[in-house]
Amino acid sequence: MARTVVVTLLVAGLLVAAGCSKKEEGTTPPAVKKTTDQAGDAAEAASADAAKLIEQVQALIKDGKFDDAEAKLKELESQKGSQPADVQKQIEGLRTLLTTSKAAGEMKDNLPKLPG
Repeated sequence: MARTVVVTLLVAGLLVAAGCSKKEEGTTPPAVKKTTDQAGDAAEAASADAAKLIEQVQALIKDGKFDDAEAKLKELESQKGSQPADVQKQIEGLRTLLTTSKAAGEMKDNLPKLPG
């Protein structure tokens, strides 16, 4: 009798496990879909914020406001890990641009004055 109960439970367990492992194509539970959509929206918002900061840093560098550009760039760099690869590369490029622009500005300031 005990053996029959064990075998019955084992067979029932296997049937349940087999039924649970079936993957239905094209059906995503609503909670998963909502969470996925929210994550996508958050990522898009973060990228949009980063794009605005990138534009601000570029404008500040162009205007020679290196200290302000440095502050904004540090803010961008703190968010770098949560950005897509293309945005990360833009942030790295801005760092190079800012460093180069600062150096060029310092060189310009240190040039001797021509008489005249």
